Amino acid sequence: MNPASIRKVLTSLNIKKNVLFLISVALLVSNVILSIFVISSKEKIIIVPPSLKEEFSVSGSDFSDSYIEQMTLFFSDLLLDLTPDNIKYKSEILLKYVDSSSYHALSEYYEKEAEKHKK
Repeated sequence: MNPASIRKVLTSLNIKKNVLFLISVALLVSNVILSIFVISSKEKIIIVPPSLKEEFSVSGSDFSDSYIEQMTLFFSDLLLDLTPDNIKYKSEILLKYVDSSSYHALSEYYEKEAEKHKK
C-alpha cells in the first residue's frame, strides 16, 4: 500500500475516534447531571383510592379532608369487611401498603380472621 493512503486512512480513523470520544464524554456528563437531578428531587408518591367519590387536593405535605376520608374508608374496608371468599385477596392488597414494622402483626391478624371464618 501507498504510505500516503495509509496516512489518509489513519487520519480519518483518528478523527472518527476523537468524535466518538467527545460523544461519549457528552453522554457521560449528561448522565451525571441527570443522576444528580434525580437524587436531589423529592419524589412524592400519592396513593389514590380505587373509587373516587369526591374531589380531593394534595399540595406539598397537606392533604384535603376528603382524601383522608376516602383512604380511611378504603383501608377500613380492607380490614373489617371480611368474608371467607375475600380474606386472602384483601390481605394481599393491604399488605402491599403496610410499613415493614407492622407487616407481621397484620399478617397474623388476617391469619386469625381466616381461621375464625373457617369455623
